[in-house]
Formats: sequence, C-alpha cells, structure tokens
Amino acid sequence: MKRLVVLLVLAALATAVPAADDFQAFRDSFRAAFGLMPGMGEPTAEDRLAAVESLATFKNEDSTRLLILGVRLEQERIEALQARRELIRTGRDRSLRGALPGPHLLALKKQIDAEYRVLETIEEALSRLSDRDAIAYLASGALLRNRFWKCRTVAARALGAIGQRERIPALVKGLGDRDPRVRTAVVLSLGAMRSEEALADLLKMLKDRDWTVRSAAVDALGKILDPRAFEPLLALMERERGRLAADCAEVLKKLTGEDFGVSPAAWRSWWKDHKKRVLAGRRPPARPRREKPGEDDARYYHGIPVNSARTVFIIDVSESMSYSSTEFTKKPKEGELSRFELAKRELIRAVRNYSPKSTFDLIAFHTVVKVWRPRMVPATPAMKKDAVDWINTLRPIETTNIYAALEAAFRLGGMGVGDRYYEPRVDTIYLLSDGAPTNRDRTDDDPERILRAVREWNRLGRIRIHTIGLKGHSADFMSRLARENGGTYTVRE
Repeated sequence: MKRLVVLLVLAALATAVPAADDFQAFRDSFRAAFGLMPGMGEPTAEDRLAAVESLATFKNEDSTRLLILGVRLEQERIEALQARRELIRTGRDRSLRGALPGPHLLALKKQIDAEYRVLETIEEALSRLSDRDAIAYLASGALLRNRFWKCRTVAARALGAIGQRERIPALVKGLGDRDPRVRTAVVLSLGAMRSEEALADLLKMLKDRDWTVRSAAVDALGKILDPRAFEPLLALMERERGRLAADCAEVLKKLTGEDFGVSPAAWRSWWKDHKKRVLAGRRPPARPRREKPGEDDARYYHGIPVNSARTVFIIDVSESMSYSSTEFTKKPKEGELSRFELAKRELIRAVRNYSPKSTFDLIAFHTVVKVWRPRMVPATPAMKKDAVDWINTLRPIETTNIYAALEAAFRLGGMGVGDRYYEPRVDTIYLLSDGAPTNRDRTDDDPERILRAVREWNRLGRIRIHTIGLKGHSADFMSRLARENGGTYTVRE
C-alpha cells in the first residue's frame, strides 16, 4: 500500500509546481491513503501524511473539501485506537488476556501519535489557504454546514489563522453552534483576529452556559482590550470563582492599569470614579502601588499562584526523586531532604491551604500512574486529611511515565481524550517532575509525542498546565509544556 501511494505522489511531483492535470493523481493518492479506494490494501499513517502534504500543494476548493473529509476520517481512526487502548488498559479485551499489556499499549500510543501528526498536518495546510474559493468553502460549507463537530472546529481555527476579515460574519454565525467545542474555537479565532466588529457578540458569550466558552470569551476580550468590556467582565467576575474570576481580573488590569485582584467591590468603586474617562479612551494617571483592598490571601505552590477552583496536582514519584535536591544522581547527605521529601512537603502544604469551596485531585506517577480519587472531590477538611494521608504513603520507585500521568489528568477533566464532550471538571494542572520522560522499559519517551498528545487533548487550550522542574528535569520539555498550555514554568533546584 505504502509503495503505491509513494509512486502516485512521486508521479504528481514530477514537475516543480503542480499543474492542474496533476490534481487527479494527488486526489487518488489521498483517497487510497484514507481507505476510500477498496481493494488497495491497508494504508498506514505514513501514507496519509505523505498524501496530505502532497494534496496541500493545491490550495483550491477541491483539495480543501478533501482535507476537511480527512479531518473526519482521521478523528474516527484516532477514536477507534483510543478505544482499543482503553480495552487493553482495563483488561477487558479477551484476545489479549494473559498477555502483558505494556508492549501493546506502547505500540498503540505510537500509532495514536502518528495519527495526531496527520491531523496536525491537515490543520496546518488549511491555515495556509489563500485561494478565495477555498476559504469561502471553509467558512460556509465546513464551519456552518458540516455535520461533524471536529470538522467545524478545525475550520474555525483555520479561519482565525488565515485572518481574512471578510470572513468574520461567518465566524460570528458559528457562535450559535450547538457544540461548545465549536463555539469555543470560534471565540478564540475572533480574539486572535482582534475582531472589534464582533465585540457585542463576544460579550454575549460571557453568559454562555458552558465554562469553556466563557473562558475563551475572557481570553478573546483580553486581546481586543475594548473598555466597553469592563462592566460585563466585572459582572462575570462576580458570578464566577477560582481561575475564571482571576482571568477576568487580569483583563481588567490590562484595560485600566490598576490591580484590585478579585475584589469586585474595589473594582466597582474605582470604575464609578473613572468610567467616563476610560470609555473616552483616556487612562487615568498611574497611582503609587498600594495594597489591593479586599483581595483574598494569596495561595502559592512552588511560587505559582493557586487560584483555580478545579485543580489536579501531579507529583513525580520515580526513583530519581529519592536523590539529592542539589546534585543530579547522588543520594542526599545526612540531614538533607531528598527531592521527594521536599516535593511532598510542598504538596501537603498546598493541599492544606487549598480553598474549601473548590474541587481537586492528586496523581502520582512512576512507571504506572496512581490516582488518589477516581473523580474530582470537594476540598473539605476530611478530604484534605485523606489526601495528606495518601501523600504520606507514596514512595519513589521506577521510571518517569509523564505521558500516562498527563493522560490521567485529562481523563479526570472529562475532555480531550474521546469524542463525547463534557464541560471540563479540571481547569488547572500542576505537574512536578525531576526527570526526562521514560517508558516502562526505561528507554526515553519522545517529548514531541507527549506535546502532540497534549495539544490534541487540550485542543482549545482551556486547561492551563503549570510545570515545576526539580534537579535533573528536562527544561526544554517542561518549559514548552507550560508555554503551549498557558501556564507558568518554574525551576526549584
């Protein structure tokens, strides 16, 4: 199969610039690679990747229609692989009973990652469209009329990346989509385009029934920075708690240059005195920094504020965590705390200080993942005590399976790892680790594979990931993981 696809692609690439007559060869290679030509054998992810890259050289409506079809087919393939992996993980697959699941799970993880690459390549190709008819199809046929939520979401993201302002009306229509994931993608695209024309529509999305849409609207308004958003953002802050309230406060700070934290009363008092001036486009003169009135006591975890009401703390309990906090591969000196002991102490402090009005969960990982509770729980005194008792049972052992730990956190969130949509039960993840990602057999895991997986699970970017690196951690990987997911990366060595 692969040989056939490669031959079709090479034939079409015989000229430096694809001619119109070559399109049929590209189309046929695409259809073969995506299993649309019966009797052509079993296509591979490499076949599909090559076919997508070749088809993307044509930026016309016909190629765009095929790429959108590819989004749906690719999503279905990914979901089937994930379902297969879940069957193996839970031991419900009769054909593999009695066999060790490790190699099978690793193989499926690699397969899923390969399909993620194909999906990313399709999205990148769509975001580079320049043909007017192709973009028109993306706005009307793909965004507004396609039956599959993933295709509509990809179309919305691509239109935002293309940035053609004449397509803003189509994006605004997309705000009425029945699926929250699509509405969120549309809101973020309008924000990326800094679409002041859509300001009134974005303000309405602050009242959307879904948390992810409201969060995206705050993000978008933080890019447009129109003072008319002040009062709607303040009203949302009064209704919300946790991270979304703090995000509203950050946008108000950008709008005004003031910082009253999450104190609506203080913001209203200031707005009463300065409203006319701000709406007229004149920022009041800066005042000396003073204590923020009415602000709650700050809670921090390794120097990062904890302002979320739906938090998952992930702690590395691999063997290297038993080493010194100041030297890479040495045991701690007498009287010195190990990395694990320091991390455990800080996690216990964070749990004890966590807001009782919020929900949380804990994940520890080495070669395998341990989840404290199967679902998010309220931070009652009894739950906090149980969490601390659980933390005290942990011991460093084996390898650093970061992929599985993050996957478990997203499963707790209820989003990103399957087709069914749930309003996320998690909005913030704190990941602490001292090592590079590794597999069960102690070989290095591929950081790019983990980053690709997280991009897919967190496609709309509403779960924020903060990373804390201890001595020996992979700085490039941990910093990118935080940066790509709206979080903070900090080093504690």
